[in-house]
Amino acid sequence: MKTWRAPVLMAVLFLLTLAAWQADEHMLDRKTVRRDETSLVLGMSGREITRLRLKNRFGEMEVRRVGPFDDRKWELTAPEQAPGDFDAIAVILQNLAFARRENAFPVTGNVALENYGLHDPGAVAEFEDESGAVRTLIVGDRASTGNYYAQIQGEDEIFMLSDYARNHLDKTPYQLRFKRVFAFDVERARWIQLRGPDSVLIFMRDETGGEWRLTEPMDYPCDQQRVKNLLLALSNLPAVDFAESGANPQDENFGLDSPHYRARVRLEPENGEQPEEIEIRFGARTKEDENLRWAACSLNDYIVKAYQKHIDNIFQPAEYYRRRQLFTMQLDELGRVESQGRGEARFTLRKNSEGNWSMIGQPDQPIDAEEIQRRFSGMLALQVKDFAADNVQPDELAQYELNEPRLTLIATNTTGTLKQTLQIGALTEDKGAIYARMAEQPRTVFTLSLFDPQKIYWVESDFFLKRIFDVKPEQLARLEIKGQRESRIIIERKEKLWKVRMNTESAERNMPTERVDEFLRQLCDIRYAIQISRLPIDVQGFEASPMTILGYDDAGERILSLERGDAQLDEYFFRADEKRLYRVKDYQYQPLAEALRNALTSPQ
Repeated sequence: MKTWRAPVLMAVLFLLTLAAWQADEHMLDRKTVRRDETSLVLGMSGREITRLRLKNRFGEMEVRRVGPFDDRKWELTAPEQAPGDFDAIAVILQNLAFARRENAFPVTGNVALENYGLHDPGAVAEFEDESGAVRTLIVGDRASTGNYYAQIQGEDEIFMLSDYARNHLDKTPYQLRFKRVFAFDVERARWIQLRGPDSVLIFMRDETGGEWRLTEPMDYPCDQQRVKNLLLALSNLPAVDFAESGANPQDENFGLDSPHYRARVRLEPENGEQPEEIEIRFGARTKEDENLRWAACSLNDYIVKAYQKHIDNIFQPAEYYRRRQLFTMQLDELGRVESQGRGEARFTLRKNSEGNWSMIGQPDQPIDAEEIQRRFSGMLALQVKDFAADNVQPDELAQYELNEPRLTLIATNTTGTLKQTLQIGALTEDKGAIYARMAEQPRTVFTLSLFDPQKIYWVESDFFLKRIFDVKPEQLARLEIKGQRESRIIIERKEKLWKVRMNTESAERNMPTERVDEFLRQLCDIRYAIQISRLPIDVQGFEASPMTILGYDDAGERILSLERGDAQLDEYFFRADEKRLYRVKDYQYQPLAEALRNALTSPQ
């Protein structure tokens, strides 16, 4: 062996021995590990903790609980005094309280804390519970597994802390502060003023604490939900960041002496005190970000940064907060509806105490309940398209044709305590909408969509029941169908089954229930195109009387009588109950004939 090889081999052997020794020291958990993956890091619950002190790369901070845990009140005591954010603090406490120690191993004289980053830790969290006991969590370097080395101060073991739990210690003082620095009880609000660069809006709530109304720049009902959203937006407006502690609001950099936006809210007094008024000012844009403005509130002495987009959502134009729904009643609240077109007679629909509608002047004319539902629902859903003019004087109504409206609709509730009147005028100049107003707000003219009048230009016959019979299929228990040449068919329900007997035959056969039910549905739903007369009338088409259908209920009382006469073009003559004459369109009759044919020719 050459002389130079021996020193080299000895050096390599020394390095391998040294590396093995260091690995043995650094990875003691591989040999002397005390695996206990079920033990909790802190050994105290989040509800018990009354103080938390954090030290991390963002500095030192401390929060203390104020009162019982369920009061949700915390206070930031360092680096400055401010309300604490309960939700943010609760997340830290919950996740650290449930964090577990993994792969723990004892701290002995051979273990160097610097090997784990615990001599100069990245985060230290000091927890104090209700009894005054303190536990300090020290978090060091990140291991190759992704977790972190950690230790409870004063204990003789090192363990692994999950990266998820470790990340909850990387908080800034801002994250621990309560962000809703303008918070107030929105239910106590009775008056609001919004002063923007170009407008002033004032909202008043009625004395009972009910609906809001816009009083400036005009008097008009409000969209109640949008005013509620306005109050919530003010009360929940988040602070993006805070100015340095002790910052002077008079500093011209903040622009709070001559704010661009100002919101004032007057609250209902409590315990006989004077009404409380809150003022929120929004000043200059911040130099660092044009999307942020400085803001301050009379509730506290904080100067904060707020997003311009949040401010824009609050300081909307008056049109945004005005009510666009024309009628405020619900369908079941309607008790009377009157309609009158220009130069036409007025007709009135009225609902009785049982909830049934009738036409005044024609009490015997059946009313179609489904048509009432459809048409009145469309009326109550009408909304303003655009506001055309305010403070309109009586002599100015003619330019909108509202001095003599084309149509007037009057809706009254069931108790007679609320009446709302809609008047329809002329088309707009571009023919894209139509002018209208509510008589209860006579000085405001607005527009409706050009399609809206189609929903409310009615005639009396629109509401009449077009069905020939007001009979339900389940009421029928027996049918007699008579055709030409003395042919006769009897269909009868016996013990929940339908039986049929043809002509004079005594034998009965079963009929498919679903096919008979379909025929009965078609029969009871047959509708007319024109009602010719309410009196008995003879026409040539009934001399031969091609078909007669008689229907009886369970008691044997006849509740349906229908004769079909000759067809003319696409219409059929029908005489119902031997006194009313109708013309029925072919597309109404053919499904009835087809349903009867299917029922009679179905396989046994």
